Amino acid sequence: MTGDTMTIGDRYAHAASSGNLTPRPDRRCDADVLLAAAGAASSPRRAVAQAIYRASVTRDLSGMPAVVDALADWIAQRARKQLRLIPLESRRAMSRAVVELYVDPACRYCAGRGHDVDEQSMRFTRVCAACDGSGRRRLEAQPPRVAEPAAWLVSQIDALLAQIHDDMARMLAPSLDLRRGAIVEPAPAAPTPDRV
Repeated sequence: MTGDTMTIGDRYAHAASSGNLTPRPDRRCDADVLLAAAGAASSPRRAVAQAIYRASVTRDLSGMPAVVDALADWIAQRARKQLRLIPLESRRAMSRAVVELYVDPACRYCAGRGHDVDEQSMRFTRVCAACDGSGRRRLEAQPPRVAEPAAWLVSQIDALLAQIHDDMARMLAPSLDLRRGAIVEPAPAAPTPDRV
């Protein structure tokens, strides 16, 4: 993929694993993408969503215990509004299931193939019952008490990631490039006949 056809998510994935963060005054570079990501993840909730996305593209899970705790707090806040009480360990289990969904989305039963494999003939047999052939893990496979709050967390994270990527795209848009003169001083108004 070239820099022009890459999505913001692709550009971030490339930049997050880049070994060259040298600023380039003539064009956008990986350092610009990472700075835009930091600027877009300005609120604590956005920072959590960005950490999950970063872990999914870099496979660096070093910050995930703090993310799991933050997600467990989100569930607790929502539960309080619904006048429910969910134990801490249950909230953490839900949060871990959501983080695993982003970091390793492949179905555990079929290894992401979507079909069972006959070990002797090494051919695909029937559609995987766990993922219905999608090859991706499903939250519905979780117990109902875990699946509903976990699905809510996924919707929250997806919405936050969409906002982050939109903000990053705006920050990286060529029209905002000050070196290209996008911000121009307004021209003085032409004199009108009654002002002369």
